[in-house]
Amino acid sequence: MDNDWDINPDSYVKDSEGNFVLKLDGTPKKKGGRPKGSTGRGYNYHSKTKAQMKTKRKIRVKEKQIEKASRKLQATKRSLQSIKNTAEKLENEGVPKIIIDEELSSSPQSLQDEAQDSIIFAPNEGPQTEFLAAGETDVLYGGAAGGGKSYAMLVDPLRYAHRTAHRALILRRSMPELRELIDNQENFTLKHFQAVNIEKWRKCGIFPLEQR
Repeated sequence: MDNDWDINPDSYVKDSEGNFVLKLDGTPKKKGGRPKGSTGRGYNYHSKTKAQMKTKRKIRVKEKQIEKASRKLQATKRSLQSIKNTAEKLENEGVPKIIIDEELSSSPQSLQDEAQDSIIFAPNEGPQTEFLAAGETDVLYGGAAGGGKSYAMLVDPLRYAHRTAHRALILRRSMPELRELIDNQENFTLKHFQAVNIEKWRKCGIFPLEQR
């Protein structure tokens, strides 16, 4: 009767000269691990165990599908709420008209077009646009008179007027310069925020909570 190492010599450990490495009992030492070309571990589960494993796999698949659908549903709800908020701001006179980029980008094209047609302020190309678009905390903006610096300082805080805790402080070197800025603020702000209270004696403008 032929030995297994004679029939399957590649399944046994050999030394550098090609000779079998022997065990203590004198027989060739078999290689460890799964045989080359093997496609499985050779487990033979009971039919009941196989059915349980199949059921668990189906449950995991369904749970992943539910999780994916839940994330999609939440994203759809957020998008719907954003669209509703944008539509309300464009259609109703009694609400603030501040629309942030995230709200506008998630709205239908028709609402985006309407918002573009209803723009009340667009920065001048160049330094004014760069100033308002800057993401840094501290931004220096200089230049000659008439470059839009003061108007940019008036518009910038209005982007956050819808936030309850928002506060902004604008300083000028002299009182005449401050009065001129307050007049510009009054003309611009009252036109687009009808309920805002401009208190000149306190040199401030107060937005009602419903417009924050």
